[in-house]
Amino acid sequence: EAVEAVEAVEAVEAVEAVEAVEAVDPAVAVEDQPAEEDPTIAVVYPSDEDDVVSEALPVPLRRVPPNERRSASMALDVRGSGGRASSLAALIAGRPDPFGAGLASGIEALARDLHGQTVRRREAHRGAFTAVFLSEDGQHVLYADDDGHLRLVDAGSIREQPVAIANLDGIEIGQHEGLVTMVTASADGTKVLSGSSDARLRIWNPADGSLDGEVLLDAGVTSGAVSTDGRLAIVGTESGAAHLIDLPEARPRRVLRGHREAITSVAAAGSRRVVVTASEDGTVRTWDPVGGGARMTTRAHEGAVGAVAVSPDGRWLATGGWDGVLILWAIHGGRERLRVEAHHKPIGAVAIDYERGWLATGADDGSARVWRIEDGSLVAERDDLRRGARCLRFAPDGRSVWIGAWDGTFRRLSCVGPLED
Repeated sequence: EAVEAVEAVEAVEAVEAVEAVEAVDPAVAVEDQPAEEDPTIAVVYPSDEDDVVSEALPVPLRRVPPNERRSASMALDVRGSGGRASSLAALIAGRPDPFGAGLASGIEALARDLHGQTVRRREAHRGAFTAVFLSEDGQHVLYADDDGHLRLVDAGSIREQPVAIANLDGIEIGQHEGLVTMVTASADGTKVLSGSSDARLRIWNPADGSLDGEVLLDAGVTSGAVSTDGRLAIVGTESGAAHLIDLPEARPRRVLRGHREAITSVAAAGSRRVVVTASEDGTVRTWDPVGGGARMTTRAHEGAVGAVAVSPDGRWLATGGWDGVLILWAIHGGRERLRVEAHHKPIGAVAIDYERGWLATGADDGSARVWRIEDGSLVAERDDLRRGARCLRFAPDGRSVWIGAWDGTFRRLSCVGPLED
């Protein structure tokens, strides 16, 4: 019945209607498109309810050539408001069937194949850590190992040469029973958050390693960020929901719903406390965390969005996709400011220093690059990242960017000449 229904769906952007077939071809990919005249922007209206529901979007099927298919990339880099760091890494351990029950066996097989790609990617990239966060000043790295232990290490010695964080001095903060998929911290360092594949979010006091609270979410944790004032956490899950957590009380405040697939990256920024979420469904959404309404939905890339970063003033949003494209957007209105064909493989990390005019990207091709916002030109690059880039952070002086690789090593890339000691 699902295959027959496809015959009635008109193609979007001059793509012919999908012909009826006896079995669904695995090359058919589901891609939702807004119904508005401009296929880039879909308006989502605010709701007074805790669960925010977006306008229904049509879901046509289109045939995707093999060379356009993208593998999963779950690393992320997010920058918080006021120049403060928010969250940095998420590795999805698994995901629910995005198509639901009762559909044709061919579609179910496609879903299993997509899930298999995610799992294989996770296993291939797993190295010294499963989740990582780099402090705003670049002096400390918070990470989780394969055994679920959370460790905080001194990263002040990171220069141009790669440094393995497992060899740095540090302390153990806590532990999870499940696979840790997200770690982040408040800007003042008084709260450490960790999330796991078993849907548990834990809030720690790093001073003594005590557990301040635990929240059970609806699905495995994929990403997280903390607001500038340290009172609100934004946590993305495999279900596509973003949970707002009151940190002082360690309790859920609101659930933001709208994404159709797992959230890959979240960010918080600006004096108005803008919240941004990105997903495997190819969309980026901005939210009002106070009222709970979704302000805008932007279809950012062909395929999933791998990472997002927001400027400190909350005006500009950088997105990196599995299509290897870097885009800079105006958050209010969704206007595209810059588009760069940055990499030939999925982008897993992005960073922004709008004040100094820099953007940074890291991808599965083993490279990290710095771009000039003014004209999209390449400023600096290095291509010695084994297994690709995991996280990025601009130094406070804007002269370099810290890079974390999937193999557990960190290094720096200069934007303006030799690094100073």
